[in-house]
Amino acid sequence: VPPPALHEVSVPVRAPQAGMYQTTSGASVAWQDGVRSSPDAALVIGQPDFNSYGCQPTSERSLCGPLGLAVDAAGNLFVVDNGRHRVLRFPRPTGNYPAADLVIGQGGSFRTGACNLGGTAGPATLCNPRSVAVEPVSGNLFVADGDNGRFLRFNAPLSGAADASAILTWGSAGTNSAKAIAIDSSSTPPHIFAAAWIQGV
Repeated sequence: VPPPALHEVSVPVRAPQAGMYQTTSGASVAWQDGVRSSPDAALVIGQPDFNSYGCQPTSERSLCGPLGLAVDAAGNLFVVDNGRHRVLRFPRPTGNYPAADLVIGQGGSFRTGACNLGGTAGPATLCNPRSVAVEPVSGNLFVADGDNGRFLRFNAPLSGAADASAILTWGSAGTNSAKAIAIDSSSTPPHIFAAAWIQGV
């Protein structure tokens, strides 16, 4: 059975290895080879095969509602796993159903997936993250932390339980929502662009 064509996808993210990643409606991320002319996906992340969909048990391989994507200078893929309140890093995926080597927002555990680890917002927690960006030179990771109404910076080198430095915070959880973040690395220092929904504005 040939792999399905992509549908209901995010804005594609180009990678150093001549191709692009896109999120799909089936709780997965698909890779399209930059060499082939076919619209079919060549690689699937978050699902055991091209015919599986939905949220698999929480692990270093599964995704549940992936949203934002970013690729660093080494070709590592960062995925916002919105349904599990975390960001995963996949080391330059080359095969289907790869394992992440880093999790952010869950205290370093690949087996949990609660908003703010089941408590209140802290420097190493996430709640419905929406978007992610990587600064190419420093390797710092920026996350739009949706329901916590803030944007966070995780300084490189990254580790699963690393504290984050908030670069912008406003309002209270559930009142405002951080939607998207992007980096323009052509300037020095890089410019950071953030988009948010603010209640009553």
